[in-house]
Amino acid sequence: MVKVEAKVVNRLENEESTYKGTVRVVLGEELSTSVMVVQGKNGLFISFPSYYSNKEGKYKDIIYPVTKEAREAIEGTVLKAFSDESGRAVSEGKKGFGVTKAYATYVADNKKAGIGTLVFGDCLKMNGINIYEKKERPGDYFVSLPSRKGEKDGQEKYYDYVYPLSTKLRGEIDVKLIQSLEESRKKTEEKGQKEEISQEEKGQNDALYPI
Repeated sequence: MVKVEAKVVNRLENEESTYKGTVRVVLGEELSTSVMVVQGKNGLFISFPSYYSNKEGKYKDIIYPVTKEAREAIEGTVLKAFSDESGRAVSEGKKGFGVTKAYATYVADNKKAGIGTLVFGDCLKMNGINIYEKKERPGDYFVSLPSRKGEKDGQEKYYDYVYPLSTKLRGEIDVKLIQSLEESRKKTEEKGQKEEISQEEKGQNDALYPI
């Protein structure tokens, strides 16, 4: 498991609220996100960033651990930090946090070129990534990580739910997702061409052998 660092951002002293605070988490000194500490029936637990899917009618996690070891390491470190007066805790592990898998699906609509999913270190998964094609430069893409709209100093601003702390990891994210998108786009276009040829051949046969 990678190194986990946790720092309390805020604590809420309100017995009526199940939300108890927010903790910033840094994984492998490479990737940062924030989680909520929530009061459950059996004690405190953590809630990873999520968004509401209108299509599915439920909340879906943006980033979350995919192994028991990762979940226990992150949750244990977060809750230790939250209970400690210093508001900090560290779980030693590997430094460095790379992309082990990248999936992108070509969408081809007016809003975006595709949607992507990443797996980091074979233990953490991130959904809700949008990939856009630059209008002025067709074939040139940029990756937009999941974010929320906020306000600072009276101006609208977007805050990333998850963000890489090194240019190396950011570059790896972009390269692998765009590569996967281009592969998906190629397959989609080839499929479309085959369907067009099939329809054309059908039209020719109908003309030669009318019913």
